[in-house]
Amino acid sequence: MTRICDKMNMRHRMARFASRASSDYHTYLFFKDRKLKEQAIITVVGQEGYTVMLPKYDLESTIKFSPEDRTHNDELNRNESILQVTVYII
Repeated sequence: MTRICDKMNMRHRMARFASRASSDYHTYLFFKDRKLKEQAIITVVGQEGYTVMLPKYDLESTIKFSPEDRTHNDELNRNESILQVTVYII
């Protein structure tokens, strides 16, 4: 009985991984050849970049800072009035 349960759990886990991978792949295909300009909400500002949420597409992603942006990172952390950013999806 234990072997059967372990096998069922493994199959269920693999099915979840496949579902997530499929969702990521189809999201990539949707945005692959499109150039869009969308409003995004900044949720986290860190040392290496910031995390943004695109409510229109229900996506969340991290955008890495360029070397020039890293010099201005302290300003971004102190300025709490910066709540939105325009993201170009290329």
